[in-house]
Amino acid sequence: MKIIAVGWNYIEHNKEMDRSDLPAEPVIFMKPDSALLKSNKPFFLPDFSSEIHYEAEIIVRINRLGKNISEKFAPRYYNEVGIGIDFTARDLQKKQREAGNPWEICKAFDNSAAVSEFLPVEEFGNINNLNFHLDINGQTVQAGNTQHQIFNIDKIIAYISRFFTQIEIHPGAKIGKGFFIDHGSAIVIGETAEIGDNCTIFHNVTIGGTGKHTCKRHPTIGNNVFIGTGATLLGPITVGNNVKIGAECVIVMHDIPSNCTVVGAPGRIVRLNGEKVCIKPEETQEDTGKL
Repeated sequence: MKIIAVGWNYIEHNKEMDRSDLPAEPVIFMKPDSALLKSNKPFFLPDFSSEIHYEAEIIVRINRLGKNISEKFAPRYYNEVGIGIDFTARDLQKKQREAGNPWEICKAFDNSAAVSEFLPVEEFGNINNLNFHLDINGQTVQAGNTQHQIFNIDKIIAYISRFFTQIEIHPGAKIGKGFFIDHGSAIVIGETAEIGDNCTIFHNVTIGGTGKHTCKRHPTIGNNVFIGTGATLLGPITVGNNVKIGAECVIVMHDIPSNCTVVGAPGRIVRLNGEKVCIKPEETQEDTGKL
């Protein structure tokens, strides 16, 4: 997972920080997984700083992988919005800047990225015209609107997609022998995913979770499985042996039997045990039982 943030993106904030030159392109920085603070857990002031600043921010959750995304297509890549707080150890930041050093320690420390629950974008209409505010003890200390951003959300996504995506295989995933990634870009393999022997996947493949499960929450892939470009497999499902999954196929919360070919969104089985068919994955489970 990546937490990608944008600095200096509001004119008023630039004025507050005595910056007269507005950025010509988005100023990007990142935070690690350990910076994430969610589920309304409290933020404790760290002992290494005496000047912790806070900034409320509108955040979006990227729901698919992409590379070199056009601005006009950027809305296809997120479907949920929330609010976050970016905590900064401002005294450390000043010290690091003066020394000409990187300043991750002042932006990326533990719990420095508080995030809310995410809600569907369609509940808010135009997310480039959203009011938001931050209250402390009943007093509003910050208020803003996304229309005042120097670079709106779609421009930011288009910009960062030039530099980031690539392959993300969680260290907890179990990968079998002879695993091959063809055109390795924009690959996500989740923490509890299991991939068998002699499997091949192409770029833009997601083997992920739905966000609704705990413990085992990612797919288990059998042996000799081929997964085409842009396919998405979500949830604690099982894919049997000798399966071909077509490009852009979407399989969510349905097991796939062995010796079949699956295409489409949602995925449909078009060949099973060497015979042409046209059935939904769940129909095979009704007949044969859960894999």
